[in-house]
Amino acid sequence: QPLLAAGSIAVPRVGFGLYKTAPEETKAAVALALEAGVRHFDTANAYNNEAELGAALREGGTGENVFVATKVSPTAGVSARDAVAAAADRLKRAPDCVYIHSPLAPKEKRLETWASLNEARREGLCRTLGAANCGLRHLKELEVAGPAPALVQLELSPYNQ
Repeated sequence: QPLLAAGSIAVPRVGFGLYKTAPEETKAAVALALEAGVRHFDTANAYNNEAELGAALREGGTGENVFVATKVSPTAGVSARDAVAAAADRLKRAPDCVYIHSPLAPKEKRLETWASLNEARREGLCRTLGAANCGLRHLKELEVAGPAPALVQLELSPYNQ
């Protein structure tokens, strides 16, 4: 049973992350994940494999039957709205969710990024927004700036306790 984000967006509970997956290895990795039944993929602008993910999904014939999340850094140097448009262009589809990748920027920059991501969502460049790797303080900042993130992605590992 998928989770529901923003009341109606189905999010498969198990996702396949593409962090540190080399672009030349991405298509094969995604093909294997699709074969295993994975329908949720997580990438980021900084991973440099969005285009390969998009190509693998098109070749896999999954269409819009897959949940795709990507991330935009608040320190990327371009507007978050433009970064989402570029990600959609690389993926050849609108991402289902775009996360603000990290709180590691000054508060003003985080809030500017959040406002720009909301602009992208309103324009239909993505379906919903989330926050990744943020603490409670950062999530509250985004909630006050509004609207609150529909999804929150947390890293859970022995190295990040």
